[in-house]
Amino acid sequence: MEVKKLFLSLVIIIGVTLLAIGLFFGNVEFTSADDKIDKIKDKDYINSLRVNDSIEVIGDLTKEYIADDKELKINDKKGLLVDLKLLTPYENKVSSSGIEPIAKWQAIDWSDNWKLFDKIDSYKIDDDYKVKDKDYTLKYLVETEKTNCYDESQINNKTLENETKEVCYDYIQKDWIKFNKAKDLPHKDITIGLFASNLIEGEHIEFIPTIEGFEVLEWASYLVTDIVSYYKLDEEAGSTGTIYDATGTNNGTNVGATNTTGKIKYGYDFDGSDDYIDIGDYIGGKDALSISIWIYPDSTSELKSIIGYYDYCGNDRALDFGIVSGNLRVRTYSSGTTQIGNSLSTSTIPTNAWTHVAWTFDKLINYIFI
Repeated sequence: MEVKKLFLSLVIIIGVTLLAIGLFFGNVEFTSADDKIDKIKDKDYINSLRVNDSIEVIGDLTKEYIADDKELKINDKKGLLVDLKLLTPYENKVSSSGIEPIAKWQAIDWSDNWKLFDKIDSYKIDDDYKVKDKDYTLKYLVETEKTNCYDESQINNKTLENETKEVCYDYIQKDWIKFNKAKDLPHKDITIGLFASNLIEGEHIEFIPTIEGFEVLEWASYLVTDIVSYYKLDEEAGSTGTIYDATGTNNGTNVGATNTTGKIKYGYDFDGSDDYIDIGDYIGGKDALSISIWIYPDSTSELKSIIGYYDYCGNDRALDFGIVSGNLRVRTYSSGTTQIGNSLSTSTIPTNAWTHVAWTFDKLINYIFI
């Protein structure tokens, strides 16, 4: 795929480290509720807990925190009670849909005596850490291999010539199953998720779980937002290297593109050969996703990629969003070159002009907007 010239302003919508070495012994104690909130509000204090290994003792129980792995181990006098590793960021972003958990852990090992979470306290970060009543549910993840076939002509805006109508592909179905006791978990080394009810757009919550009597201040917060990343591409002229995400967590890396005047302040000019911006792989594996972007192509006769998600050899693709023969096209893949979606716009993209384009994906359905 070749990109002659392309200027970008990108929004991605979907439906974190200091280095320190140390080992601390003792218990986290609070003299009052206000003292506890003051500690939670002290980000330097919280970050120090997150980047340092620690050990706490309460009676016959011992809590060990392994900072590099975000891993928590609790033992009683008989041995291990639970070994949990946080999989999501300390400051996680979640959709208001509630489909995804606000936090995920790998439950590496546990005993049947593990009482799950004693309680979870919630605080509104955006309202001076006022206490917030939230209902939480624990679920474990079940992944099942499945095959699906569909009639491509029924879901495309327009089917390309010589495309077969029936497409079959293998995929992994993910189901979250509610559980109430540790012995309900089907096996060790399983992913568990914490789900919250009544998620409100813009809500920013610090949640503190208590496990076997230990308040785990290392974990964590979540921000309810349907905007996962927003790339203004407004770095100053001549800038190279980091492409900043205005939401703060998914910065990209510029590889060769030239900073220049864009639709809104600045943009980037690609040479059509080997220039690109790497924004990582966080957009992969989503059941629903929207991308919108400003483009300024100087030619539309050749195949031009706007956004692609695949390995560096181009053999394991998930997404190809671009221009072909003047039309906007999106293809989605289950793995490799196995295509599960192929949509082509009916309107053409003009050359030497700014055009705002968008793509929305929901399960098997592709929608293209110009």
